[in-house]
Amino acid sequence: MRRNGVPGWLRFPIVLLAAALVVIPLTGSAPQKRSCYDCHKEAEAAYKKPFVHDPVARADCESCHKRHGFSQTLILARGFPELC
Repeated sequence: MRRNGVPGWLRFPIVLLAAALVVIPLTGSAPQKRSCYDCHKEAEAAYKKPFVHDPVARADCESCHKRHGFSQTLILARGFPELC
């Protein structure tokens, strides 16, 4: 049966998709941005001292380092002359 030009079998998937598009953003299921300290526990302890590197004190590790995910190296965002 057609009503308004939409076949009957297509109505349920459309309604289901519309409901999902409304409900999914409300659940807050997007992954949270992880902090460097989530993986680097030793760095967190080292940088709780009275005098620390300024970007670290601002929790801005990415001003010097690129996010590296599963790589085990710290990748600098820029070369040394323009880094600091």
